[in-house]
Amino acid sequence: MNMMIKRIYITVVICMLGFVSVNAQKDVIILRSGMDDQGQVVMVSNDVTVFKNSSGEQRKIPNRNLYMIKYDKRGNVFFTETGERITDNENEGKTPKGSSLIYLIEGKEIVAFDVSIDVNNVSYFPINKKGSFLPFSSKKSDTQVTIPKERVFLIKHQDGTKDLITDFETIKERKAEELARKRAQDEKAKREAWLRSFPKSATIITKKEIVINAIVLSDDENVISFKRITMSNSPIFMMDKEHIQDVFYKDL
Repeated sequence: MNMMIKRIYITVVICMLGFVSVNAQKDVIILRSGMDDQGQVVMVSNDVTVFKNSSGEQRKIPNRNLYMIKYDKRGNVFFTETGERITDNENEGKTPKGSSLIYLIEGKEIVAFDVSIDVNNVSYFPINKKGSFLPFSSKKSDTQVTIPKERVFLIKHQDGTKDLITDFETIKERKAEELARKRAQDEKAKREAWLRSFPKSATIITKKEIVINAIVLSDDENVISFKRITMSNSPIFMMDKEHIQDVFYKDL
């Protein structure tokens, strides 16, 4: 009987150890806002990631809101702004003692020591303070590495604090501003090219509210030259723009 109890006890202990081992898994998710959470990734689909945090709360996170998953057992997976997955097993989940982690906008984790930040750049050393090389680092050099700040998303320092260097909302705003500026430039170039291609049919309205149906021959900053449509062999007229209320081009 004692032997039977002992076997049951051992079996229970083994099961409990197995349960603890399973639940000790610590996957980390980092959102594109810079916030992170620890727990266990349950499933990743093309659109969402199901994640159970350390409190047991399970939630679905759109992949487009995720920056990365740092798996406890199988390396890193990064996400693009559209939610596409990119696998990167370079560091294989290893974080040497005393190191910080630098995360790049394009989706990359860098193990770094002695991180410093200035107005334009983030700098670090790929070796620790004692000078021993990282076993998994491709850069076996004690030379300081410098990265433009515009490439850096987030820095997780060895003391647990974080620096959000470039957030994705700022990038989105910059892209929108750049797109609007390009569209404005394209529209301006298109209009300038169009204005250079004369003659054009137009209706000119003077400040005295006289309506003139005309063939405009030129339109510069100060003067419009035109012929009247209703007159055969019409002479060329010149009119200062200070006398013109508006010009409506029929081909614009």
